[in-house]
Amino acid sequence: LSEQVTALKLSNPGNRLLGYKVVSKVENRYVVLPSQSALQPKKDITINIICHPFPFRNESPPVDTLIIEWVDAFESETDFILMFPLTEFNSMLLHM
Repeated sequence: LSEQVTALKLSNPGNRLLGYKVVSKVENRYVVLPSQSALQPKKDITINIICHPFPFRNESPPVDTLIIEWVDAFESETDFILMFPLTEFNSMLLHM
């Protein structure tokens, strides 16, 4: 297989700044750009998901999972690397 790229639009319909992070359950298979950032109220962001080539194995699970985590952020917050481990977050599973 060759490298595959898809786009995903994240939307913030609310009135508060959100911090988001996208995590793959399969290490080194997916690259997400940008993988974390701030999302302004009433705005959208398009992220790219790149799947690197991998050998097919019959014992591999048929579905991979990406986890999208988000938190309400303070207006001045832009660095979510430190914020995510310390904060309760919401999450959503995206099956690929």
